[in-house]
Amino acid sequence: MFEKLLISHCAPTLAGIKTGNLFSYHHPSGENIVSLLAIWNEKLNTRGIYLTSLKNKDSCTLIYIYRKKELLNLLEKEEIQSFLEKQDYPLFSLDSVLDHLRKRLLMSKDFPHEIGVFLGYPLEDVIGFIENRGKNYICTGCWKVYHNPRNAQRLFHCFKNCRKQFTYLYNLGLNTEELLNRRKDVLLYE
Repeated sequence: MFEKLLISHCAPTLAGIKTGNLFSYHHPSGENIVSLLAIWNEKLNTRGIYLTSLKNKDSCTLIYIYRKKELLNLLEKEEIQSFLEKQDYPLFSLDSVLDHLRKRLLMSKDFPHEIGVFLGYPLEDVIGFIENRGKNYICTGCWKVYHNPRNAQRLFHCFKNCRKQFTYLYNLGLNTEELLNRRKDVLLYE
């Protein structure tokens, strides 16, 4: 069940064409999420892919999967740092940034809008969403687009195609490790 959710929701991150993805995992009561994430991190960390729990409520855990190198590169950009500093993020380590995101998720009933940065959304679109309160967007797909709709639509197509192909191969019997080994063979940009 977990692996199927991971592939269906996070294929673009697994394939290396997106910084991060989020998904909610509804788990059986008593399942040890810490152990589950440790097992998956052991499988994926050598490939630069990390999973962490951002929020737990009852039998549901919000899981963030990300490519560490890509996320660190994003967080080193001056405009991203400036934006996150305005949201009171401590920028001295990745752990401190993710801990602050966890706190923001716990304090809010909705997603904090800056979460788009962690998912690899263009900063202009994250800011556009905040300034327009989610309205007046040019187009929508994985996120609401306020700038460069042509590029966004191309990315939406790539992400959709990637999910479709990873899910198809998973249903044929390939597991996550096998998909990662073959990801360059999978046609992502149809």
